[in-house]
Amino acid sequence: MASEYFVLEGVKLGGAGKLHQAESHGKNFQIVTVTTGEVELSSGGETLRLGIFQTALVSEAAGSYSLKALGGAAAVLLAGL
Repeated sequence: MASEYFVLEGVKLGGAGKLHQAESHGKNFQIVTVTTGEVELSSGGETLRLGIFQTALVSEAAGSYSLKALGGAAAVLLAGL
């Protein structure tokens, strides 16, 4: 979903170990919220583990980042400007 103010995207992550690549360049920031399962967010050698309903802010400076489902399928919402 998109409007003139923000973009919201739902992403389903496959089974454990499958990566979803994302970019924060040119978006000011992205907000990642886990809606199902557990996810590992990785960028620039840093790793953050997020459980259901936990949220992380990814700054534009982070550039590319990856999301990986842990222990089964997971889903996230990606929001940005």
